[in-house]
Amino acid sequence: MLRLLAPAALLLLALAPATADDPTVRGRAVFADSVRWMQGTGPAMQAVTSAHLLFKDVQIDDEASSGRHHQGHLELWFQAPNRFREEWRTSSRDTSPTIKVLDGGKAWIKTPSSKTWKAQHGRGDGAATIRQLKRDLKQLADLARFLSPVSLDGKGVTWTLEGAQRLAAPLAPKDAPAFERVRRTAPGEPTMVFFFAKAPAAAGQAAGRHPHAVGIQGDKASGQRQEWFVLDRWRRMPNGHARPARIQGFAPATTGGLRRFVLLFPERVQLNPKLADTVFGPPK
Repeated sequence: MLRLLAPAALLLLALAPATADDPTVRGRAVFADSVRWMQGTGPAMQAVTSAHLLFKDVQIDDEASSGRHHQGHLELWFQAPNRFREEWRTSSRDTSPTIKVLDGGKAWIKTPSSKTWKAQHGRGDGAATIRQLKRDLKQLADLARFLSPVSLDGKGVTWTLEGAQRLAAPLAPKDAPAFERVRRTAPGEPTMVFFFAKAPAAAGQAAGRHPHAVGIQGDKASGQRQEWFVLDRWRRMPNGHARPARIQGFAPATTGGLRRFVLLFPERVQLNPKLADTVFGPPK
């Protein structure tokens, strides 16, 4: 008799509704509260399918290229699923930027010295450039999703509250209070771990939460390294949404610990703009 009842009992257990104490229910509540606070009095946030972002006073430390340090202004465009454009200027007065364009499996580069477009597809030495542009595209898409977090939810996505946890430097100041740790899992995507900070009440805006740090699991098979992003110095924008005034990216250092590979100060953020095909080439 027990053998007959055991499967039915397991089925009933699987179909039982989640309770308020369920970590996935509590994790989703934390995520939803973050969306509410970030949206504020602004229009409803939408899933991001395109973006145009301008970052000033950017610092990039490229450990893969003998630790070279770059400073300048970075302008980025992307359109799901596989179109990306990057323009790098050494200063605001630079009229000859380095431009990189990715359109699916094709890519082009134009540098100030060459002044002409150079196709990267169809040539052996361009494969590494295309792989890097695809990684840059994914990185930008993730950042855009962090700025409009409804993009992070959907069918099959779970948010699991894992408790309170403090973060050590460089991910948080030494005296920072504990953060709420929530693990995001989604079909076909690397696991993300969010650390939510309490956001104080402001004029016309109730207290809430916002993401302070996000860890993205690495994948050796695809060559994707583990990365951390810290979003801080939050401020309310004219449209009512809240956004971070500073974004930092960290990755494991070859000598141990974490190293900062990028420092960004968002100057302009456009989510879901209509982008012309000419933005992504092929260049004329």
